[in-house]
Amino acid sequence: EPRWVARYALGIINFVKGPVFGAKARTELAAAAELAPKVADVHYRLGIVELELEEMQPACVALARAVALDPKNPSYRPPYALCLFHTGDAGGARRELTAMLDLEPSEKDVGQAHTVMARVNNPFLMLPKGVESDYAKALDYLEKYDIPSKAVEILDAIAGKYPELAPVRIMLGMAYGRLGDNARAIAELKAAAAICPDSATVWLGLGGIYHGIDKA
Repeated sequence: EPRWVARYALGIINFVKGPVFGAKARTELAAAAELAPKVADVHYRLGIVELELEEMQPACVALARAVALDPKNPSYRPPYALCLFHTGDAGGARRELTAMLDLEPSEKDVGQAHTVMARVNNPFLMLPKGVESDYAKALDYLEKYDIPSKAVEILDAIAGKYPELAPVRIMLGMAYGRLGDNARAIAELKAAAAICPDSATVWLGLGGIYHGIDKA
């Protein structure tokens, strides 16, 4: 058994134990990466640990290496995009998430990409003051509590008052997609595309839904 496997396993074990073992996990995975410089998943796991430790620059280096070694793995793209965003490269983050759509991402990959893209685009910049708290509540129902029906109730009410708010339409599309109502999801995302045709979030959402339909 290669020497790197033991260090890799110890790194994963320490990471699973929780944040207090983060430094130990990083030490073991960094050692594994030195012993296995061409194993993409080692660099990916190291990048995830660095990300959890909020060490964005080292995380970017590790995740960039993982993507370079295995460019067809869609799971590597969302955390790499998040690192790029936190180091000031929002454009690079968008490119990584858009590129992910061509890699047959899983539902989990698409969900993570949506979460990252929401942070990259900072939709609150486009919302009227009175809408921010309701939008944040809907986002929590969708992403934190996984109750898309509650998110739809809130977002539908906002859209009724402000039909031209693209972030609300995008989130509605995501919520309807989670509920399995692809027709409504596509309709909302197309409405958002008409408002903001250059929004990568819209096309990421549409791509994810169409991809899910093709797989069904």
